[in-house]
Amino acid sequence: NLQPSISHSAPDGQVVVGSQGPVITWGHSFTIICSTESQYPGGSFHLFRGSNFTRSESAVNQSASFFFPEADYSHEGNYSCVYEVSVSSRSFRSSASELLLITITASLLPVIGSAVSAVLLLLSVLIIILLLKRRQQQRNKETFLRCSFRNGAANTYAGASYDKKNEEDEADYENVQICAKNMDSDDSEEEYVNADLTEKKSVVDKSDENIYECYCDEN
Repeated sequence: NLQPSISHSAPDGQVVVGSQGPVITWGHSFTIICSTESQYPGGSFHLFRGSNFTRSESAVNQSASFFFPEADYSHEGNYSCVYEVSVSSRSFRSSASELLLITITASLLPVIGSAVSAVLLLLSVLIIILLLKRRQQQRNKETFLRCSFRNGAANTYAGASYDKKNEEDEADYENVQICAKNMDSDDSEEEYVNADLTEKKSVVDKSDENIYECYCDEN
């Protein structure tokens, strides 16, 4: 009634031995090994998870290997193995081995892949936002330049109209001054002519008087 031993191995190395037992990475293979030092050849090993029977393997060189090609969360649990052998038509069964706790952990590759995908998605969103913002700023700048150009043109036209109006007003004012001057000149000339005619008449009259007086003196 020799108690068998139980151990594990991980062909691809994706295993970490914790304080309570091996920790297998999800999706990787692992093997549970049962062995005994029985003096009888042959026999078989029965593998249990908890109290549930899992499967049996024939003993080869007093050991058997239980291979799990892909670790899954359903493989977690306390494993034990029992050795059974038949001698002279009689079956002998050993006590259960010590418990081997198998823990399955998530693979880091999917986590890393998800993190990288999330970072790339975030960067893509940020780049798109920056491009849209830059395009909006460019459009606002172009709109501002167009509005500034239109306002400048309108102000120039208004200034030109105002200057032309001022020139017309100044021309009208000069024409009014010229007309007023001409009118003053005409009046002055008329007054000057009238004054000249009056003076000439006075001289003539005076001359006539002088002539008359001279004529009287001769008599």
